Order: sequence, then C-alpha cells, then structure tokens
Amino acid sequence: AEAQVGVAASLGLSLPSGGADAWLGHRGPTARPAVVVSAQHGAWRWAAEAGMRLQPSETVRATQVGSVWLAGAGVQRALAQGWWLDAGVRGEADLTQRDKAEAANRAAAVAQVQWQATPRWRVQLGAQAGLRGGAGEPQIGGHLAVLFAPAPGRL
Repeated sequence: AEAQVGVAASLGLSLPSGGADAWLGHRGPTARPAVVVSAQHGAWRWAAEAGMRLQPSETVRATQVGSVWLAGAGVQRALAQGWWLDAGVRGEADLTQRDKAEAANRAAAVAQVQWQATPRWRVQLGAQAGLRGGAGEPQIGGHLAVLFAPAPGRL
C-alpha cells in the first residue's frame, strides 16, 4: 500500500466564556489559522502543523499575552476500528514581546486517545506536559474535545 499525503487549511475560532474577573482562556475573541501536512501509511499517520493564534494583547500576572506563532508535529497509530493513539510536541512563539528574553514562549509534549464515533464526529481525551517551564505553560494538563467535521462543500 502506498502512503497517502494530504494538505489542509484550518481556521479555529473562539469567543470568551468567562466573566471579566476570570481567566479561563483569553478574554477576547481569537482566530487560529493553520496549515497542516499529513501522511498515512497503513495504521500510521504523521502530521505537522504551522499557524498562528491571533488575539488582542493583555497582561496576565505581569506577563503580556497576545498573538503567537504555533507549530506542532505528531504521530498517530490506529488501535482498533475507530480508535487512535496520538503523541506529539507543540510549541508557541510569542509575537507581542520585543524583548525575547521576556517572551512567553511555550512547548509541550502531548498524548491522547481519539475515538471516531461517526465519519463526522470525534472525541479526544488527552494529557500534556510542559517542556520549558515558560510563563503560561502548565506543568501538566488535560483536555477533552468533541470535534465535528462538515462534509466537503457543505460548510
């Protein structure tokens, strides 16, 4: 079997959901455009992503947080019908700090399990560990995501 290679563009959007005194993410809207290149051969998938998270700049605990460059790479292995195990690394490079010594650059190792419930719906459960100890980088963390992919041409 030959490897299948793909290129995709993605655009993530988020709106604030916490109160004015809560910091459960960014206080303003964010956009996350990215380009993803992937390859699949048998039960294995590899992917690399590069993009940006665009958001208004603000100060959180004496650290300025704003737009960042994003990059990541990972590998995925099919476990059983509809189930995948993922591992990878991702990082952020701050665009708002002119003094690079104070920049809030972050990097994390990520592992997750993914279940494709239907051709359009996926559920992810994962964990991450910070690699640099930078501002805003969690030592450990977890996530749960429910993802929907519309049919091509139906968005």
